[in-house]
Amino acid sequence: MEVFVDEFCTMVQTKDVKVLNHMLQSLLHTIHYVFPPMAMPGLGSGDPISERKFLKGEGLWDVRKEILGWLFDGARRLVDLLTQKLDDLINEVEDIQRHQAISFKCFKKVVGQLRHAAIGLPVGKGLCTPLNCVITIHRPIVPLSKSSPVRAAFADWN
Repeated sequence: MEVFVDEFCTMVQTKDVKVLNHMLQSLLHTIHYVFPPMAMPGLGSGDPISERKFLKGEGLWDVRKEILGWLFDGARRLVDLLTQKLDDLINEVEDIQRHQAISFKCFKKVVGQLRHAAIGLPVGKGLCTPLNCVITIHRPIVPLSKSSPVRAAFADWN
């Protein structure tokens, strides 16, 4: 089970319907234990489990599922970043490499996207190290000279 902000994600490797039902009941119980329906001041007394999401099919067990921008494929035993997200990120990194400097706001946005992509790469966190160092400085403009470790990090990501 993983929890990401308000997303509860459970994965089970089984074909046994009893096990799947047990896991679903455990997940629903856990959500209600952490977020009791009556203990939501300012939000009314609604259920923390979204009926709308269930009706959209988000709560159904499936061998292949999109979760938080990732495609989990149990049949192929793969986790992939969604193609559109990957293409957008590649284009963004290539565009940055054409500039001599970028705004801190743009830099921070791209670093956030790369950190998300780093989850699926064994060396992903290491590739973020030079970028993380710049985040701590918080300059209005991030220089990208040819010898810059930031430019090198973007080249490695590319």
